[in-house]
Amino acid sequence: MKDEEIEKYIDLLNKKTYAETIFIRQISEFVDVAKVWDSFPEVTDLVNNESPSMDFFFIRNERGSYIGAVYVMMNDLHWYIQQAFRKKGYLTKALKKAIIPYLFDVKCKKEIVVTIPPHNEPSKKVALGICMKIEAKSFQRIELKF
Repeated sequence: MKDEEIEKYIDLLNKKTYAETIFIRQISEFVDVAKVWDSFPEVTDLVNNESPSMDFFFIRNERGSYIGAVYVMMNDLHWYIQQAFRKKGYLTKALKKAIIPYLFDVKCKKEIVVTIPPHNEPSKKVALGICMKIEAKSFQRIELKF
């Protein structure tokens, strides 16, 4: 998923124009867990437990505005924080205090992986800051695991 797509969901939440395509539930003071659908289902769509929804955590600031998200792809995490809110600790705090405990305790995850391009030092710093360990290193990516 591209950062632009995640930004689109953040904008929908902040404008409160997500209708029935995003279902959110607060899990901590600054983090909501969510199920997200790309589009509103049509009457003719088959909607069941297998419907293609995406799992997200949306991060809010002190004013209640959504500023970032963590997209959960099976056991792999992809995160995005809006430019104005980077390097302020929002992501690290959300991961440590809400998201990682939720994934292990509520979702019963046994392993979490973050794949980072080698040149993305800020994301590498966040992952190492939440006690992830480098599992593999290649020219194209770094894999970190708990």
